[in-house]
Amino acid sequence: HVLAGDFGMCREHLDIRFAAVTSRSAPSAISTESVDVRWWPVDGLPEGTRAELAALVSAATRAIGL
Repeated sequence: HVLAGDFGMCREHLDIRFAAVTSRSAPSAISTESVDVRWWPVDGLPEGTRAELAALVSAATRAIGL
């Protein structure tokens, strides 16, 4: 998608999303580059989640058989 001018020389951005299944007891690992990363259950996305993301999550859960 096209980016606003405050991104400097970069004018477009490609969003890549992944879906995975893991054990609830598996520890999470967050890199130091990700200062505000959180996990939510697919049926409990946070208030204000964009409709397009909710639709993608729904499609991903169907694709992986959840």
